Amino acid sequence: MAMFRGLEAGDKYDRQYTDGYLYRRIGSYLKNFRRDVIIIVVSLTVLSFLAAFQPVWFSDAIDALQAEGGGLPWFKFYQPAWLFQSFHDMQRIPGAQDALVFFVAALVVTSFIQYFIGWLRRYLTSKTLGNVVAQLRKDAFDAALQRDLAFYDKNKSGKIVSRITNDTQEFGEVAVIASDVITQMIQLVVLMVILFSASFWLTMLLILSTPLIVAVSSGFRVLARRVSRSGSRATASVNDTIQESVSGISVAKNFRRETFLYDEFVNVNTRSFKANMWRGLVLAAVFPVLNIVAGLVIAIMTFTGAQAVVWGQITLGIWYLFLQGVDRFYFPILNLSTFWNQFQQALSSTERIFALIDADNTVKQVADEPVGKVEGKIEF
Repeated sequence: MAMFRGLEAGDKYDRQYTDGYLYRRIGSYLKNFRRDVIIIVVSLTVLSFLAAFQPVWFSDAIDALQAEGGGLPWFKFYQPAWLFQSFHDMQRIPGAQDALVFFVAALVVTSFIQYFIGWLRRYLTSKTLGNVVAQLRKDAFDAALQRDLAFYDKNKSGKIVSRITNDTQEFGEVAVIASDVITQMIQLVVLMVILFSASFWLTMLLILSTPLIVAVSSGFRVLARRVSRSGSRATASVNDTIQESVSGISVAKNFRRETFLYDEFVNVNTRSFKANMWRGLVLAAVFPVLNIVAGLVIAIMTFTGAQAVVWGQITLGIWYLFLQGVDRFYFPILNLSTFWNQFQQALSSTERIFALIDADNTVKQVADEPVGKVEGKIEF
């Protein structure tokens, strides 16, 4: 695309790192926070199990109510009058009231546990990632100080500032989202085991529809990585133009070059706008497209499960479990697909940070001679 022309090459010291190398290098920054990381992982696991088992409790409660009441027609579950009469009917069903009290108490207790563990996980995640981002900025700033003058003759300081500030901040924001996605993926694995135990053929129907969503999300991956990298470079160009123009404003005014500086900024800003507009369109298109695919699968699962209830192949509770399970099954996949594009953007940012840290000086000093006593004077 014409708008990406000049943004693909990047700076001369840019490097291409593999995803595996970036993961390992980011992990090296987490070694100093092993205790917090362990607590975060345990919290993620507990939250995932609690969230996965909640629809199971609903399913068991529905089946228990149906068994105590001698069977409830499946279509009454959708009639509004049934919702208003349910508590009145439970008074006449032996054991239903005790089951309801236990069910509500379990939900209240697990909700408090989820809130406390979720708060702890959020706090430790923000603290750990805040320290990692701070250390990344220190390393990037130290690398900028260690570069020689020849490096700054070829590379504009505004783009370097963008790497130290914008790219590190972008990495930190995406890393926070990553913890939520990990929670949902663990929940997905637990839920899969539960669904398989409830109905093998309905679970297989759910799994067979997954490659369609994976194929659609994979189609966005390469494009998202490209537009994310170009958008970051365009933003860096804007920052560089502003910094260079403001720092040299006195010279520009002396030579009446204000119009030239303004036109140059408008040109760079327009390219940045177009590049980031394309990035926004690509990232915004992921969820709607995947939701359309997921909606078709949910419709098929709803109809198939309802027919299975009518034919007596599964219970009403299992059907409800799968209706809840479909949403909990696809939401992590949709989230991962959407987050994957943002994750590619974060990898592009870390790639730019590490490229600055790893950049080589043009002049490599090998001598380490001590400086002797310097004497002199200035006369006017």
